[in-house]
Amino acid sequence: MPSPTNALPGGVANLPLAKMRFLQTHLAWAYRGVILPEHCDIHVHDAGVVSARLYLKGGGVFTSERGRAEVGPGQWFFAPETPYHHRVEPGSEYYSIQFRAHWSTGLRLFPSGGFLVAPAKETPALTRAARDLVALIRRHFPGARHRLGEVKASLRVWACLEEQFARWLRHYVELMERLGVASSVAQVTDARVGRALALLADALPRGGLSLQEMARAVGCGRNHFARLFLREVGEPYSTVADRLRLERVLECLETGSGRAKEAAFAAGFASLPHFSRWFRRQTGLSPRAYWAKIAPSKG
Repeated sequence: MPSPTNALPGGVANLPLAKMRFLQTHLAWAYRGVILPEHCDIHVHDAGVVSARLYLKGGGVFTSERGRAEVGPGQWFFAPETPYHHRVEPGSEYYSIQFRAHWSTGLRLFPSGGFLVAPAKETPALTRAARDLVALIRRHFPGARHRLGEVKASLRVWACLEEQFARWLRHYVELMERLGVASSVAQVTDARVGRALALLADALPRGGLSLQEMARAVGCGRNHFARLFLREVGEPYSTVADRLRLERVLECLETGSGRAKEAAFAAGFASLPHFSRWFRRQTGLSPRAYWAKIAPSKG
């Protein structure tokens, strides 16, 4: 069975603009700084955030179950979506751009389980865009720390930030194309499935919708909707629902205080024990253990 959420080799898909509404992008954080001593040797999981760094001084060694990468000055480093370990030289300085780029199913625009490294001299436009993005944030949000989600801004400043991020994102996509990185594409053609994905995202804070509830909401029988969703998206409804719910939880843990109760509430869980069991099934860790691993990498 062909999978509509597939990887297209050698570049980025050409899609009708109407389909692009399923692609969701936003900037989480951008800064330039020197790594703190306590962050030099840690385990990292980016919680659904795409992490890109340009090392200006120093560098490091990055390892995961899928490979190893050495990064030095003048190189862009793109982290995988899977957990990894980094050992960075003390005093290393870098630009860091953290953002989200995924389809409404939660599938990343550029799924990657491995490390990507690219010389900055081969993509000067990306470096200039990163510099300008960081300068904009420093100018308008001097007190911001770690994430932009809770920062307040006027419509004018928001528009400037979106424009600058879009410029950086364009050069990022161009680099992925040049590197031959396969992009994913969500070719949802049935309006009922498109409506289901929109309803699912909106319903997450209320606990989501069961397969039966979603089928009723879009005017289908349960079994027919399950087959339709699988055919259109390439994955069962429950898999997509859990992935979107997990992303909401991880984002809450990453940007908040790390309290499981807050994350559970954000994803619509009424019972903390139920949430903890579900979280362990999804990640292999308790919420507390997960927070202990990611807390050193915040900022």
